[in-house]
Amino acid sequence: MPHNKTVYETTLGRALSIDNVLHALKKQIVVYGDSTSKIKLISSVDFLPLEVLPGSEVPIFGHPMLVENVKGKNYLAIDLRMLVKVDGDENLVVRNQTDYDFAYTRYVMNYAWLNKADGQIRNTLEFAGVVYAHWLSEIISRKFALDPRDQILFSIVSHFFYQSLFGGCEELTEEVKQLMAAKAIRATNAPSDLVLETVDKIVPMSNIAEFCENIKKVLDNIRLKDFNSGVLISSVVSSWYGLSAKEIITMALEHIPTWVSVCYAAITQRTYKNTTINIIGQKYGKRGVAENFMKNYVEIIREFESKEDTASAHLAGSIAHAIEDLEKVTF
Repeated sequence: MPHNKTVYETTLGRALSIDNVLHALKKQIVVYGDSTSKIKLISSVDFLPLEVLPGSEVPIFGHPMLVENVKGKNYLAIDLRMLVKVDGDENLVVRNQTDYDFAYTRYVMNYAWLNKADGQIRNTLEFAGVVYAHWLSEIISRKFALDPRDQILFSIVSHFFYQSLFGGCEELTEEVKQLMAAKAIRATNAPSDLVLETVDKIVPMSNIAEFCENIKKVLDNIRLKDFNSGVLISSVVSSWYGLSAKEIITMALEHIPTWVSVCYAAITQRTYKNTTINIIGQKYGKRGVAENFMKNYVEIIREFESKEDTASAHLAGSIAHAIEDLEKVTF
């Protein structure tokens, strides 16, 4: 199983108090059941969809939440109350299309992640790892005035950390290190000897604190002597905006479904045109790389939407719009 099933298992997420929310969600399932969901996702899986709509007494929560072992079933819940409203005819209406599209596709991607699609996400959305490595290395290199070699080293370690979030890197055997190195060489375009030298220096990492320690060990740069999780978070929080932007981008550091959804939104939505993430995506997504990522992202979303009701799989049909938008994005 990959690390961090939801964002509530990340460094920031673990600091949030969610016991009262979980209790209320379980009560909602027991009292009202799970058959009235507006979001239609495939149900022949280990986790089922659950939504919270206007009028619910469940406390507000900002991110997809895991609800386990209720009447023998497991759920992934999404709170739609900040995203939709009820009009005069008692219909649900989207408040902000961009915020809704991001929240919906991120939710489905997390749903796929829980339902054993982590290998598919790893293999078909590799471009997100490219953006991740260069995003962190460029931001921190500017902040600390790192030289070109240290910037490359930072991108290599960043990509190693990104790979670690998929799991399977708890023990760095020679086979694991060779696989990680091969992926990092492709993602960073770093010299192979430098990547192989670097992979021998790192120790296993599963959170940003351990990532920061590996960065200091590998770079061995006096300018980074105080580099830690807090410095990292403060350096990246301005990379994103929108609903709960600071929480989302911080959690995305350690949660693959959130990160790949951030990447997808950044390169497809005009709202995020000026974000650092989109700028990096434009830089490294040429020759069909970004287009392939977008198509594969949409394919995963579609794969987990109910085949019985794809036309109304969610309120605004953002995936249909996204397919049309692929033709409008240029690299």
